[in-house]
Amino acid sequence: MFIKTQHQSRRQKLYAWLFQITGLFFLLGAMLACSFSASVPTLAPTQPVATQPAPTQPPVATQTPFNVITIPLGVDPKGPYQAPPYFLETGGGHYLLYSMDTHKLIYDGKEVYSGDLAGLGRDSMALSRNGLHYAYVLLAPEGANFHDLFIDGVKVTTADLLAYPAVTDDGGHYFYTGCTSASGFTGTCLFKDGQDVFDHPDGILDFSISRNGDAYLASLRNFDSNNNFVESLVLNGTEIYKGAELGNGKLLSPNGQHYAYISLDENNLQHLIVDGVEQRSSEALILQQVTDQGSVCTWDSGKSQMVINAKEIPVSHEEIQCFLNDDASHYVINDGGWTLDGEAIQFPGVDPNDWIMRVEWTGDAWNVYRVVK
Repeated sequence: MFIKTQHQSRRQKLYAWLFQITGLFFLLGAMLACSFSASVPTLAPTQPVATQPAPTQPPVATQTPFNVITIPLGVDPKGPYQAPPYFLETGGGHYLLYSMDTHKLIYDGKEVYSGDLAGLGRDSMALSRNGLHYAYVLLAPEGANFHDLFIDGVKVTTADLLAYPAVTDDGGHYFYTGCTSASGFTGTCLFKDGQDVFDHPDGILDFSISRNGDAYLASLRNFDSNNNFVESLVLNGTEIYKGAELGNGKLLSPNGQHYAYISLDENNLQHLIVDGVEQRSSEALILQQVTDQGSVCTWDSGKSQMVINAKEIPVSHEEIQCFLNDDASHYVINDGGWTLDGEAIQFPGVDPNDWIMRVEWTGDAWNVYRVVK
């Protein structure tokens, strides 16, 4: 009996000991669980913030590289006019506007001159390629045919029959035509900084300069033995073409290292010439741009194509516009709707019916010139 009682007592003690140990473990586990659960809420609210995109940081691909410049004309930009009652030059995100109605010259929205210019349009006003400097021509107090040339509002020279001004990107050099030949043609001399750099007795039809003024391309009037008109081109004084009247476009690249023009043969076939080499022939070509790297954009309306170097892009509308970046890796085309590299685009803040006069690449964005009333 004693032995049995003693045996049960030991078993009870063992159970009691195990119960105590189990309770201790349970208590420790409960304490750890409480400690863990108390620490989790302090971290939980910060987790979802890190996994959600910030609303102010859209993906780079969705950002549109367009800078829209709005130019108020004061009249309906789409006309109808036989001749628009304004003259407009653009470049580098800037513009120079002369209104025939108000007789005001406006540079980037600011009036810089009020009154009559010495002539009309291109023969009396100009903007540098980067748009940072402007020029205009006024009748000189000396009277007769003397004209004053102003650069950024400051008179720089006076000359007989001064016309067709041009100014370099740094504002440090200027060009114009002047003189009268013995045959009676005006505009027979090309001047740079007041010095005669090229003469042609039958007259200079037009010219363009590089952004720094180191190069110029001039179109000249000539006559053959039958007194028929003959056109020629000179690059820095050297003749590069002479023959029939040139077609739509005679362009010098902004850096002056490349040129292009469209010639016409006896069969009325047009030829695109780039740096002296024929690139294309068709019934109707319109040269639109030559870049610093020699890339060329040409509208072949005869074949309904926009041609970028050797790349042919089908088009279907009239009055197609094409604009390139320097290496032609990107292009903007208006073919009844605007596209960038072949994909439809919408310029910021521009309505589909707004008139876009010009688009240009400036190194990191496209400048879009939007013309409004």
